[in-house]
Amino acid sequence: MQTYSIMSTVQEARQSVSIFVDNLNISMGCQVLSTGRDSSQRLRMPAFSEVVAGARTVASRMVVDHWTRGNHRVCWLWQLCGFWVERSASMADCILAHIRSLRGHDRNQVLALCTGDGRHVDIVRYLVRRGWTIEIWCWRESCHSDYLALDESHRNLRICYLDGFRPWVTMAVREDDPVPEQPQQPPPGEDVDTCRFCLSEEATFAFRPCNHRVLCANCAENMMYTFQNPELRQSANLHLCFVCRAPWRRLTRDR
Repeated sequence: MQTYSIMSTVQEARQSVSIFVDNLNISMGCQVLSTGRDSSQRLRMPAFSEVVAGARTVASRMVVDHWTRGNHRVCWLWQLCGFWVERSASMADCILAHIRSLRGHDRNQVLALCTGDGRHVDIVRYLVRRGWTIEIWCWRESCHSDYLALDESHRNLRICYLDGFRPWVTMAVREDDPVPEQPQQPPPGEDVDTCRFCLSEEATFAFRPCNHRVLCANCAENMMYTFQNPELRQSANLHLCFVCRAPWRRLTRDR
């Protein structure tokens, strides 16, 4: 089996990769452990994206999700990380549309499919038989057996288990303190001390003019980078404060 191994940074940096994520399989799959289900586990989207990309140039980022509501917080999180959230087309259609758009010299681009769902086996089989380099990023417990069979018979396919990266790409949320679907405005006079995106760092940046302090320094930097893309900005409603939904003009340090 051609399981994931760390290549040299120089070799990896020469590559280009397009990332396609099956949100339901990857986000829910992190809760399935060999010892049973742990519903407190949540995916850290920024860390997950960095792990899959590595030192490579990322040509395209896309999340396919037909189940989560468009205004759900998870959609904002993905788009904050630079992902386009596709809610209508299938994973196969998204991948085929992408490769049709590539120029000839982009044929060597790696296609990273983040899923263990057996529904996508047919498109993976189609791509490897036509010479594309495919990576399947998945959780060991939710990896369909057909991917293992393809891995044994095709040298241009490799399975990259996320389990070894679990300390970096997941976090535990207490059951008595669940993550809200849409963050609510805090009571008057109450500070928001934790970043509403990563849920781990101190919130030090605030939207202006509404003055809601909800982002840490890293998430604020990612927000400003994503905000430069007008398509992502509008599709994710990133031009609105996600606490009060008022348009914001600036994002500045508040403490």
